[in-house]
Amino acid sequence: MRSNRPNEFAFVRTWLVCIVLLVFSSNVGFSFERGAMNTASGSQAQGLVSAVGSQDALVMRIQTLVVYAICSFLCLRLLWSITAEFRRDKLLSLIPAWAILSTVWSQNPKISLQDGLFLVMNIALVFYLLERFSCDEILRLLVAVGAVAALASLLVIIVLPQYGLMSRGQYGLGAWEGIYGHKNICGEAMGLLLMPIFFAKIRSRYALLFRVFYVVLISVIIVMSRTVGAYIICASSVLLVVIMKFLAKMRRADAFALSVLLVAGALGGALVAINFVPDVLSLLGKDPTLTGRTTIWAAVMMSILKKPLIGYGYKAFWQGLTGESANPILAMKWPGLSYSENGVLDLWLDLGGIGVALYVCVFLRAVKDAAYCLRRNASPFVMWCTLILFTVVISNIEGGAALLPSSLACILPILAFAGLRRERFRLKAAEARTPIAHAEPSQLWPVKGGGMRPRVCESGD
Repeated sequence: MRSNRPNEFAFVRTWLVCIVLLVFSSNVGFSFERGAMNTASGSQAQGLVSAVGSQDALVMRIQTLVVYAICSFLCLRLLWSITAEFRRDKLLSLIPAWAILSTVWSQNPKISLQDGLFLVMNIALVFYLLERFSCDEILRLLVAVGAVAALASLLVIIVLPQYGLMSRGQYGLGAWEGIYGHKNICGEAMGLLLMPIFFAKIRSRYALLFRVFYVVLISVIIVMSRTVGAYIICASSVLLVVIMKFLAKMRRADAFALSVLLVAGALGGALVAINFVPDVLSLLGKDPTLTGRTTIWAAVMMSILKKPLIGYGYKAFWQGLTGESANPILAMKWPGLSYSENGVLDLWLDLGGIGVALYVCVFLRAVKDAAYCLRRNASPFVMWCTLILFTVVISNIEGGAALLPSSLACILPILAFAGLRRERFRLKAAEARTPIAHAEPSQLWPVKGGGMRPRVCESGD
C-alpha cells in the first residue's frame, strides 16, 4: 500500500509557511497582543516593551521565537540548497552580511546582531519558498494568507472592536486595523496581499466568485483603514496590473513601443504634478509637510550627516533619548518618535550610504532582470514580481521600510529580487538549449528541405 505521509507532510508544510507569513504580515505583533498600545497613553509610550506592557511583550517574544523555530525547521530540510543560493547570489548576500557587521559600531550591538540574524533567516525563507514551491504555488500561498488575514480582521473588528478599531485619541479614531497593530500596518499588509489574486491560477469551479469576494473584502478593509498611502499604492498597482496584462497580449515590438510611451508619459505627468504639489496633496488630505513628515526628514538628515557611510547599526538608531536618536526626538518635541517616515532614510540611519548603495544595486539588478523576463515570457509570477518592485518605489517615498526584518514589506521584495534572478537564468538556459524557438525571423536562415537554422554572422555582416 502506498504511504500518504509525503502528501500529509506537504499539507502541514504548506500551512506552517502560511502561519509564518501571516505573523510576518503583522510585523510580529497582532492587535490583540498589544492592546495597551491602542489607547491615547499607550501610543505615546516610548519603546515597544513599555508600550505593550511586560506580559504582552513576553508573549510577542515567545511568538517570534516560535515563528523562527518553524522557519529553521523548514529551512534545515533544504540547508545545502539554501546555502548554495547564498553563495550564488553574492550581491544579495552582502546586505545581511553588512547588517551583521554593523554590530561592531552599533549603538545597540545586541539589537543589530539579533535583527541581522533575523534578516538572514528571512532571506533563507525566501530561498526555501523558491526551492520548495513552484511560482504559481507561491502566489496561491500568498492568496491563502490574504484570505485568512482578511477574514480574521473582519472577525476581530466585529467581535473585539477594542482591538480591531483604532482608539488612540482623535488620531485615526474608529479606523479599521483588524488583526494588525495599527491602521497603517493593516492598510499596507492588505495592499500587499491583494496583488497575488490577479496572477494566481485558482483551479475551482468557484474561482471567479472567490476572486470577486477576495478583492471586495480586502478593498473594503483598505478603504476603512483610512490609510492614504495604501489608497495610492493599491490604485496605482491595479492600474499597472491592467497595463501589464494588456501588454502581455500584444506583439513584442508593439508592447515595447507602448511601454516606452507609457513610461515617458508617466515621467512627464510626474514633472507636471510637481508644479501643483500643494493642490495634489490637498486632494489627498495632506498638507505641504506631508503631515509633518518633511520636518522629520530634515531632523534625521542632521544625524545621517554625522555618519553618512556606515550609519548607527542595523535597527539600532532609534533608542529613545539614548544615543543619537535623542537629537531628532528633542528637535521634534515628540517623545514617541521612533521612525523617520521614509524607508530610505531609515535604512541610511541604520546601515549608512554603503547599505543604501547595496540595496539600490540589488533593486536595479532586479529591474534589469524584470525587463529581460517581460520581453521573453511575461508569466504571472514575473508580472507579480515586477509589481512588487513598483510598490517598493512608491511605498518608500513617504513611508515604507526597506529592510524591516520579520515583515512582509521586507520578505516580498526579496522574493521578487531572487525570483526574477532565478527566472532570468531559467530563460537563458532555455534559450541556450533551443535558440531557434527564441530567435527573431531576421536571425534565421532557411534550410534546404525545409526548416530554419540560427544565422551565423559572417565577417561582412
